[in-house]
Amino acid sequence: MEDSMSRKFWWSQQRRDITNFCNHCTECLWLKNPHMAHRAPLRPIITGYPNSIVEMDIIGPLPETSRANRYILVLVDH
Repeated sequence: MEDSMSRKFWWSQQRRDITNFCNHCTECLWLKNPHMAHRAPLRPIITGYPNSIVEMDIIGPLPETSRANRYILVLVDH
């Protein structure tokens, strides 16, 4: 995409802008990773009251932060 754009247009930070656009474009991401297009559509989870369904996930180990953190705890209350 960058080659075709630079033949017709030019601006400062052009490469950064094109890369950023392609990395966030849903259509571009699906073309790069076609099996994503076959995922089932997301559906809302309906509950009757708060805390009736709580999900938890731990991400890590990650590179240690300046405060010695290496994990991320994610909680979702549906």
